[in-house]
Amino acid sequence: LDTYERKHKYEKKQYLLGKVAKKTNAVHEYVFSPNSNYKIVWDLTLAALVIYSIVVIPYNIGMAVNPGVVSQAVDWLITVLFGVDILVNFNTAYVDEATEKLEFNRTLIAINYSKFWLW
Repeated sequence: LDTYERKHKYEKKQYLLGKVAKKTNAVHEYVFSPNSNYKIVWDLTLAALVIYSIVVIPYNIGMAVNPGVVSQAVDWLITVLFGVDILVNFNTAYVDEATEKLEFNRTLIAINYSKFWLW
């Protein structure tokens, strides 16, 4: 595909994703829409936790900091939230490239997620 066709396909997918996701903004049979407000807030929260981990873990290792009780509790909470994120992603619809529609089938979601993240 040339650059114009790729850009057009990308813009069409983004438009479709936004249009369909707004119709099913919260939960569809307990499967999250990737553009729901809850999912966006969840993803931003996890991004902040990743940044926190990127800064704090090397600092603690490099400076030989002995973590206190609060620091250990925060680290465990972050680990649990990362585990919950796996479950959330297995329950989040995705855009099927062939049909350019949101896919809410959990089996297909699991296969799609496994192709990329669980290698």
